[in-house]
Amino acid sequence: SLPSIEKGQELEHRYFFLDTSKEKLERNIVRRVDAMFKSGLIEENKNIMEEGLDIYPALNSIGYREFREKEDLDEIREDIITHTKQYAKRQRTWFRRNKNIIYVKDLKDILESLNF
Repeated sequence: SLPSIEKGQELEHRYFFLDTSKEKLERNIVRRVDAMFKSGLIEENKNIMEEGLDIYPALNSIGYREFREKEDLDEIREDIITHTKQYAKRQRTWFRRNKNIIYVKDLKDILESLNF
């Protein structure tokens, strides 16, 4: 049988957005991309292409498609960083549209907003 499309009672919820400075976010992105390269991203992409697995949509995501677009590893790294920054900006914009978002700097802020 098909699931019911009737909406249930709306749940009480709160959205928290862990807000960090743009500079810190960008530093974290660079560190994460560098860690991905050190952890075998190059080899993973090489194996994916050798096995013809790059045809799958999931492998059109950031960190994979750049390897099909360029060959220079420095350019690939820079593109992954740029695309990740752009993605993070889109995420922040999406969250800003929700007027009920509670912006916090850390867990302490969340607990305070919940009166713990």
